[in-house]
Amino acid sequence: MYFQRVRILLVLLATIFIGLGSAHAFKIPIIKEISGLIIIEINIGGRPHKFVLDTGSNANFVDPTVVEEFEKAKNLVRNEDLDREVNTFNGRVKAKGYELNFDLGKFRFSKMATYAMNSKRFDKKNDGIDCCSGILGTPFIMEHALLVDTKKKNVSVFDPKSKEAKSLSGKLPFEIVGNNIIKVSCSVAGKPLVLRLDSGSEAPLVYHSDFTNNNSLLEKATLKGYHKGALFVDLGELECQGLKFNIDGFVYRGVGGALSHAYFDGNLGAQLLGKKYVIDMKKGYFLLEKSKNDLKISKKPYKLDLKEYTKTDIGALKQAEILLINSCAAVDHVEDCLKKWCQLEGMKCDIQSGTNDLMTIISTVFDKTKNDCSFGTLYSALVKDALKYNYCWWKNAFETKAKKEFLSVKKTIKNKKKLLKNVEYYVVGDQIKFTQRMYCYAVYSKLITTDSVPPSYFALSVRGMSLSKQGIEGYKQWSKTTEGEQCQSWINEKFGPHKLTLPELFSKHDYAIYVNPYTILGDGISGFDVNIYKTVSHENLHAIYAKFPRAKEHAKEIWEKASKSEKDSFKSEHPSYDFNNEETLYKEFFSYSYEGSPEAIYKILGVKTK
Repeated sequence: MYFQRVRILLVLLATIFIGLGSAHAFKIPIIKEISGLIIIEINIGGRPHKFVLDTGSNANFVDPTVVEEFEKAKNLVRNEDLDREVNTFNGRVKAKGYELNFDLGKFRFSKMATYAMNSKRFDKKNDGIDCCSGILGTPFIMEHALLVDTKKKNVSVFDPKSKEAKSLSGKLPFEIVGNNIIKVSCSVAGKPLVLRLDSGSEAPLVYHSDFTNNNSLLEKATLKGYHKGALFVDLGELECQGLKFNIDGFVYRGVGGALSHAYFDGNLGAQLLGKKYVIDMKKGYFLLEKSKNDLKISKKPYKLDLKEYTKTDIGALKQAEILLINSCAAVDHVEDCLKKWCQLEGMKCDIQSGTNDLMTIISTVFDKTKNDCSFGTLYSALVKDALKYNYCWWKNAFETKAKKEFLSVKKTIKNKKKLLKNVEYYVVGDQIKFTQRMYCYAVYSKLITTDSVPPSYFALSVRGMSLSKQGIEGYKQWSKTTEGEQCQSWINEKFGPHKLTLPELFSKHDYAIYVNPYTILGDGISGFDVNIYKTVSHENLHAIYAKFPRAKEHAKEIWEKASKSEKDSFKSEHPSYDFNNEETLYKEFFSYSYEGSPEAIYKILGVKTK
């Protein structure tokens, strides 16, 4: 009898203690973890349902397949006032609004904003589980404090006054901003970071597209050998409110969706919180286990810094080249234009037909196997924002085999008899080197202004140029002025530093002429050789104008004899020139007047050709 009474007493005590425990906490089983995502199981409407627990979701979601079931059980109530667009990984979409209600032990969850949205994001074949009935986001998490323990595989809804979390001493404060978004303030390499806590993130740290672009992470990684695929970077130790983490960041390359949020620099995954942590939305902090926080998940992350990096315009220049071929295709067949381009490049091309001429050009000019920037990405960027900076265009230009600075004069200029004897001739091959060498000289010579023709547009808007050895001396002096130094600094910024000089262009003669066949290609194939000849003639006339005083007199005479309408028409047809400078005006009018048939002025002045 004595033993029976003791047994009864022990059972009663156990019942009392179990009751106290359940009064302070309700444990929810963790069914599975997938790349940091936690899948829990709770009873709604009389049967178990699997949900993703996602701190990065500022709304709850239920799959359309369970809406009717939850409504019948009165756990889900339609509320049209909640209808709105919601953020998803793929952007904003319209969704029907509901209020979700259920009890977990003594803990009540009521009137939580919830939206009907496809939540079946996992399947047994690929993920080992068919899931889920929904996503529980910040509306659920805000109701009560949660203790997540992935070692014991449960999530406890608990009273923060209890001793459930006494072993957690690492405190990480956060703020609730916007529409229930968890903001964590951190820093990396001394630079402040505004991060969003997202337990749905598959990586411990994901850098958003704006942060990626503003800090040139893709470009810096490419310069260090990054080729394609997932990119993880190490920017240094991450510090968040006194807590430090060794962590790799995944670089997001998309252009839309939740990871393109301009306000946030990135997302923090639940991996950063460890195996056991408390989240208390009402008090605004996490409690973590204090341990070594090593979250490196990539074997070879690219170690980068956050120093300022100037993005060059080589990609915009490549876009201009593509547009010139496309301009040719508007006059002649695209295949013929590409054959001529390939001839200039000195390569055999496999012309790939696309959905339109521009796609045909892009798919022929670029080798798809070289990187993961698709032809469609290149096409969209060019059509949407032509001649503007774009990483994929920059990368393609960067990875393209370097061209020769000069092409063969003999192979490009067919009519050799029209070449002046006292002139060095050059055919442009590399548009970047041409810009680096000649842009500031064009500004100095008053041919252009920095406003009328920016460096990115220069090379492929110029058919030809001429310069004299005598003029180089004046250019040298100008280069030392504030204007000259600013111009060269701009070129270095846009296309990188260089050591190209003008004097090296003159080996035997006092004049040098550039001809740019790529720009001339834009006018079509049928007149290509004629336009090459006209350009050579035009630049020859520049050299004659510089050498013969009589040529300058004649230029002034024919300008003064021209009618007002002829003068206005000439200026409007050539807007890039700085015609406020009379020397430029007379020289260009003279050269354009005789470029089609220069022989007449050659005879008058006694000019000899080859």
